Amino acid sequence: MAPRLKKEVSLRDFRTVDAANLLADLHRTYGHGREMLKKSKAILSSIFTLARNLGALDQPNPIQGTMIPKKAAKPTDLHAASPDEVMAILDALENAKVEDKKIPQEYRLKARVAVALQFFAGLRPGEARGARWEDYDGKRLNVCQSVWHTHTTTTKIEESAKFVPVIGSLASILADVRKADGNPSTGPILRGSSGKPLNLENLSKRVVAPLLKAKELEWHGWYSLRRGACPRIPLRQRDFCGIRAWAQQSVTILRMCLKTPFSP
Repeated sequence: MAPRLKKEVSLRDFRTVDAANLLADLHRTYGHGREMLKKSKAILSSIFTLARNLGALDQPNPIQGTMIPKKAAKPTDLHAASPDEVMAILDALENAKVEDKKIPQEYRLKARVAVALQFFAGLRPGEARGARWEDYDGKRLNVCQSVWHTHTTTTKIEESAKFVPVIGSLASILADVRKADGNPSTGPILRGSSGKPLNLENLSKRVVAPLLKAKELEWHGWYSLRRGACPRIPLRQRDFCGIRAWAQQSVTILRMCLKTPFSP
């Protein structure tokens, strides 16, 4: 906090006005929007809550009454990929050609796996990087960790640590990448040449974006896949009415789901 404050303030002398000035400075300097400032406020509040619990601070938490700057931009509508979009993306990653640039088949396949894990299994990018072969039994994938940069952590929220069903389309792509990597039984599913989890940002810039541009398709980033994720279909509950309603968006996905055996 110190670099963002105009004067030195001790923990017990920190007031709500100091927190408000801090958030205003983050908005002016970095252009942080309302959602980012809310997260910053939550982090600040947790710091003072910890201080109170450790006995370092006896006064009320000064962050609780802090207001977000009114000029901070509200979040824009976030794109959720539709089933038809994802089918077009997977096709482009496999077949598109980029002028003056040869993209190896190996990386095309890795990109397809990254897309499939996040759409068909609903994983976050970090969870996709953390997916391992030892956590996959051919029908289900145990989501138990996330990889951020070089750090391996637990999933973002406790409820995300669970088994997710693997439909036939995802299973087929996983079988292809497993064979291409020499049939490993352990380690990252999305692995680079070093055997460590693949950098999805580099994959996006060097592989996904150029191939989609060649097919005149828009790329809205990895999280757009999770927002429109196929696992919203309640496969494990055998909710066929839910499947039918969701699949009105795409006959293609309906066929994929109906071909997939349901595990109790």
